[in-house]
Amino acid sequence: MKLLTTLCFVVFLLAAEFAKADKEQHCLDTNPNEKPRVAVAACTEFLNSQIGTKVQKSNALLVRGVGHRVLGELSESLDDIQKASKLHESPGTLRMLAWTYREMKEYARAEEIYTQVLLDDDHWQGWLSRCVVRHDLDKYTLAVSDCENAIRRDPENTDALYFLASAYNFLNDGQKAKPIASRLVELEPDTPRGYIELAWALYLSGHKEEATGLARGSLLRFPEDPDLLHFLKVVR
Repeated sequence: MKLLTTLCFVVFLLAAEFAKADKEQHCLDTNPNEKPRVAVAACTEFLNSQIGTKVQKSNALLVRGVGHRVLGELSESLDDIQKASKLHESPGTLRMLAWTYREMKEYARAEEIYTQVLLDDDHWQGWLSRCVVRHDLDKYTLAVSDCENAIRRDPENTDALYFLASAYNFLNDGQKAKPIASRLVELEPDTPRGYIELAWALYLSGHKEEATGLARGSLLRFPEDPDLLHFLKVVR
């Protein structure tokens, strides 16, 4: 009888451990960008269970924080990601924190954090993200440098190519923007942003008819695209 009781207790403990692991796995396996509500619910359940190591709790807070951000719940997102960073600071967590500040339009704070991260973590994502934030701050020359660094580390990164071409266009340097925008069109021919930057690059480098023709032709592929319509209105 005593042996049976002991075996039952062991089975109970094993079942409890499996349940804990399942909660954590459900949280971490859920993509918060695609299923933010599911991620928030799953990670809340795991965090409320009062189990897990500091790293596990940090990861759960990070996933939940991204879920909140996707849902537009920026205060909750900031709170979760700050807590995640305090439990287990890493370059990835700090980048997520900085991007949340960017979503809150606190661009200077985001730039500061990305600069801090890049001192110790030379990852293309950090260079690209700071490029985007400096683009937000109208620091286009600095944005160019950051996006060029991102491209050196990831040559076919279409986001880096887009923001680099855009920064050059904002600097009225269509000659430098043109080959970058052309490369972007080659890599993603089915999205309008490359055509828009290429049209601006052509226009700014003096090829106005070619730029207008490209924009009009692109509008046939991407009807009612607001950026293409804006371009044609401005250059009309």
